[in-house]
Amino acid sequence: MDWGVAYWMGRHSCCADADLRAGSLGRKQDDRFLVAAMCLSAYLWSPFVWGVWGVPVRPASPALPAGWVSIHTDYGELSNLSYVTTSLRLVPRVLRDLESGDRVVLLPEGIAGPWLTGTRAIWQPVLQYTAKHPSTTVLLGADVLSGRQKYVDALIQMHDGREKILPDRIPVPFSMWHPWAPRNSFRMHVFGNPELATVDGVRVGYLICYEQLLVWPALGLWHSGVQVLLAPADVWWARGTSIPAIQRVSVDAWARFLGVPVLRAVNL
Repeated sequence: MDWGVAYWMGRHSCCADADLRAGSLGRKQDDRFLVAAMCLSAYLWSPFVWGVWGVPVRPASPALPAGWVSIHTDYGELSNLSYVTTSLRLVPRVLRDLESGDRVVLLPEGIAGPWLTGTRAIWQPVLQYTAKHPSTTVLLGADVLSGRQKYVDALIQMHDGREKILPDRIPVPFSMWHPWAPRNSFRMHVFGNPELATVDGVRVGYLICYEQLLVWPALGLWHSGVQVLLAPADVWWARGTSIPAIQRVSVDAWARFLGVPVLRAVNL
């Protein structure tokens, strides 16, 4: 767990203590308010402290289901035609994985670029394969058009010949979400539904890139019956820094917190 997560959780817990303490003094109540605040803080804070020091909050995480794999890439920054060439490279690779017996294949965040007619045509062989082999699923990172000149950072779930959009909730502020310029901005939906899906008969939660460093999206998966955590990311811009390692540690901590295995796919 990165210290940023721990800091923010501790900060909010301390704020709750202070607010309740002030309220109890203002109303000249007894110390029951303070005791309740301290108990609440301990309840919220302890899982994150345990995560920092590597103590599992729940029993040891089980192994990933058989046949669940991911594809890591090192394509760096992608744009325009490079999205096309990348998809043309990846489609045969995904098909080889499926033909070798893999059941679920996860790809990095945004690796397909804008999910438009041309992109769909390139990935059509994969969609057709899932139609002929309904036990297989491909989860592809893409930018899904949402309204005029707006996008959703999402996973495209290809299964049984159909597509399903699995949207994120919190894209990176300013670089992806542009509150001052809606055009070419990604949707922000902080208070949306928890990021859950059913893949290969398994209940999964997913955190897309930036969300892996935040508290709110992960807490939404708590007590939801999640069995696997998916962690796609695109961190080409942080190559050569400690950021990818910090993100990896954070994802591992969330997986321990939820008591589930994690399947990650990263583009560097």
